[in-house]
Amino acid sequence: MTGLPNCGVILLEWGMYEVFILIIGSKSVEILQNNSVGLTIVCISYLLLYGNGVSLTTHISQSLSTGQINDARKYAQNGLVTGIFIASMVIAASLSLKGIVYRAAGVTNTELDDIIPWICCYLLLDSWQISLNAVMRGYNKHVIPMIITSISFIISLVTGSILLMLTSTLKTQSVWLGLCVGGLFASIGLTLYFAKSIFELNTTNGSSIIF
Repeated sequence: MTGLPNCGVILLEWGMYEVFILIIGSKSVEILQNNSVGLTIVCISYLLLYGNGVSLTTHISQSLSTGQINDARKYAQNGLVTGIFIASMVIAASLSLKGIVYRAAGVTNTELDDIIPWICCYLLLDSWQISLNAVMRGYNKHVIPMIITSISFIISLVTGSILLMLTSTLKTQSVWLGLCVGGLFASIGLTLYFAKSIFELNTTNGSSIIF
């Protein structure tokens, strides 16, 4: 059952990126070029985070099925930390290699420097929501996280698209502002649901099952 919600979230997230590319391409080749670099960085990060998430869900599920609650708790804690670490490493690598990336993409530093902070912010927010989703799937709580994440992608798409089409001074940053707004919604929503789930699980089991 956890596979279907997972597939739905993946389709929504990748679909959102594709729609953004289509909208950006219709506005300006320069804006498309700039944002393509950022989206490439996000996609690389996503693949690493998704791999961590799948491993996290699998280990938590297996530990719980065999009654090893302590192991499941450790996997949950380590998985959340690992997600942030992966995003941080991608950010560090991107900043270190950005000169090479700029030259390969044929753009100047100033064109992309404006969106680098937003890319970094989104990577951290995305790593948190992906890791939280993975933990909750491991504990067989996947419907509400899927709904929260799906709404966040819709918010990102709508916000980014509106800003992209209506603003004249934030063309390059519009997509990332939208992504950060949606990512913030997902992070807050999932964190609150995660905290609620921890309380319910701990109350039901009489001891800490996650933290």
